[in-house]
Amino acid sequence: MPSTLSPEEAYLKGLRDTGPAPPPEEGTKSISARSFLAHHDAHPFALDVLLLKTFGPQYYTWDAKTIWMELRRMFSTTISELNRNKIEAMRTLHLTDSPWKRWEVFEKIIQALNNNIPRFDTMQKCSISQLWNGVKTMNMARKELYEGDVPHYVAAVFMDSGVSYCPQPLDFCRALVPQRKDVRSAFRVYKPGSPLGENLVDIQVARLVAAKNYVDMRDSMLKRQLEIIKAAEINV
Repeated sequence: MPSTLSPEEAYLKGLRDTGPAPPPEEGTKSISARSFLAHHDAHPFALDVLLLKTFGPQYYTWDAKTIWMELRRMFSTTISELNRNKIEAMRTLHLTDSPWKRWEVFEKIIQALNNNIPRFDTMQKCSISQLWNGVKTMNMARKELYEGDVPHYVAAVFMDSGVSYCPQPLDFCRALVPQRKDVRSAFRVYKPGSPLGENLVDIQVARLVAAKNYVDMRDSMLKRQLEIIKAAEINV
């Protein structure tokens, strides 16, 4: 049977096994300039860079139908629903500060930035991995303060996950989460492949390392994809 583990759970299992953590998703190496817009692993920031290179910043204010039509005309390819949501999330980040202030907007942006379809009829609680990756992407788009109920939302995720240390870039909610110095110290000195036990500190460290590995994987994808975009010849 195929694995039903989430990317975060797969990394966590890998940390506790003797071998290295398995990659949470496959197929990224197959991305080409032409297939990029349809690929499920296209990074939202890379998509934003591609559209900026193609159309300039004016695309932020276009209506969605115009964007999809122009992309089909330019690249002769289909834009997947996942990538439409990523593009819309990036446009939202450039046009409004609501994602930094309203938890319900923040949550849907984070979901879109993590290869998920936002559902506006229900709550979609984020994981620490998703928050870390999503906030890092938000910070690449714009530097804004996280205010209102957003820090409380992030703090609630940490407390629900049983993690008592909030690393950067999620440190804006530290005042709302009791911080354990032993967890912070153990996480900062952790070496990849080191065994982790079942005690309270190691369990928290394992969850943080799993989240960091997930973010590192996304960063690696982004680097490769930006190289593809840089090399692509685009004639408007």
